[in-house]
Amino acid sequence: MRKYTMFLVSLAACTDATPLGPAVQIVDRTPPRLEIVSPQRGLIQPGTPGLVEVRGFVRDDRSGARVQVNGVVGVVGSADGSFAVQVPVHEGMTFLHTVATDGAGNTAGDTRAVLAGSLVPTETPAGDAIVARLDARAVRVGGELLAARLAGADLTRGVTNPIVDNPIPCVAARADVTRLAHGNVTLALSPIEGGLAIDATVENLSLGLRVLHSTSCNSKASLDVTAAARQFRMRGTLRLGVDGEGLVAVDRSATDAWVDGLAVNGELPSRTLAQIEGPIAAALAQLYADHIGGHVPSVILRGLGANDRIVELSSGDLELTLRPTQLWVDYTGIGIAVDTQVKLPPGGSGAVYLASGASSLPALAGGDAIAVGISDDAVNQLLSSLWGAGAFDGSLAAAAPVAPAAVTPRYDAVELSPRLPPVVTALQGGAGLRIAFGDVECAFIKQVPGGPGETVARVSLSAEITVSVSANGDQLRFQPVHRQLFVDSLDDNLVEPRAFTGSDVDAAGFWASERLMELMNDRVSHLPLPAARGTMFAAGTAYLTRPVEGYVVIRGDAP
Repeated sequence: MRKYTMFLVSLAACTDATPLGPAVQIVDRTPPRLEIVSPQRGLIQPGTPGLVEVRGFVRDDRSGARVQVNGVVGVVGSADGSFAVQVPVHEGMTFLHTVATDGAGNTAGDTRAVLAGSLVPTETPAGDAIVARLDARAVRVGGELLAARLAGADLTRGVTNPIVDNPIPCVAARADVTRLAHGNVTLALSPIEGGLAIDATVENLSLGLRVLHSTSCNSKASLDVTAAARQFRMRGTLRLGVDGEGLVAVDRSATDAWVDGLAVNGELPSRTLAQIEGPIAAALAQLYADHIGGHVPSVILRGLGANDRIVELSSGDLELTLRPTQLWVDYTGIGIAVDTQVKLPPGGSGAVYLASGASSLPALAGGDAIAVGISDDAVNQLLSSLWGAGAFDGSLAAAAPVAPAAVTPRYDAVELSPRLPPVVTALQGGAGLRIAFGDVECAFIKQVPGGPGETVARVSLSAEITVSVSANGDQLRFQPVHRQLFVDSLDDNLVEPRAFTGSDVDAAGFWASERLMELMNDRVSHLPLPAARGTMFAAGTAYLTRPVEGYVVIRGDAP
């Protein structure tokens, strides 16, 4: 295994003229040979972070070598060059940097990653994964959204027929709705203590009815008629809470709903009209009240981004479920806390994610119409689930690689195989996010005419990338601002093991990190964010409520 490290070499030419001729000083430029036996790449160590033993061999033909792992000095055996170093690891992703240095100052290095700490299966719910707040303006927008949705809704299928059924002989009457339409809809919602004040109007209700009625005690007749009402009204307070199933529940007991001016048009006996008009009006009032009250929770949750979703993958569907656990309503707005749970597709590996278990929520009060906090746990749960489902594996074309230097690639594609899931941590003071990739195996493929292609180079990439966060529409967007890359060449079993120089390996690692960030931006698009009409996101910030408890907070305003 050949390792590349970046270093500067200063050469001093020394001569000493003698009668026998100039003396020659031999400069040792050969780095020591370093082999790491343990741990294997991609080590996952659940539980309280502790120590990891790094074992291996280091050999140098001239002057021997010394070894350090993350600054901890190891003792190198004089006989076989073996060493073992106990290195502390922290919560999250720890990179083990092993550096071997010989007497001439030449170095060889190896970097591999360990994921340690509070690791739980991805199916484990992430508590308070999403915390959000809508102020009164955003609640108003939610009411407008619901009104627009209701205006275009066909409620015919929502009618439970018969809408009226009186089976008493001689005066029997049954009415079934065959068509239901309405005109303009207005809906005003405003937060108050414990609920939402509602004032809803649906104008110009129009119905088609099939009425079966008694013409005498011994006979019945069926007649198609129409009915119209001037408007439906609903006023009062919708009380909101979270039920035992983890869903937002609406209590409409403090509201009144009625239909004004219902009239049935058709050749029906007056006694039949007297039987059906009142019950039809009451049934319509109940239908519209149920529809509006039933959709208020979905409007609130959708406005906050907390709606279930399916992520389609080639290996199957990833199910992302969101369940509210807390709800607060007062005159300033609505606040909600939501747990997330992810279900892997059949055959998905038992992936784990880093769960910090934040005990306090971010403060979201302020002048913003919408503020949403997404915890590190939620991001890591989704990313680890996608990693477990193979969503970060695959082949990417290398038609136009991006590299720090103008290096002509000797490959046409790269196959990525991350051995560990990405780990995201919010940085203190709004400094952004840190994304850690550990032990990503990258195989660089050269296409062969008429053949499947051959691997011309393999590297293991580990990286810490600090990113700024913004909201583009209803999606998060990560932009790298600083990156630290650690690239090891894995040149065993290759057709051309010396096809890449050290600079080529560095350029290939940089290019692979670019592709990983593209994948990250695509994958985090599945995180739920607000997407209400009239809402404009100002910016995204990342900060910690406590040193180890982080949220990405997105704030936006509305007209």
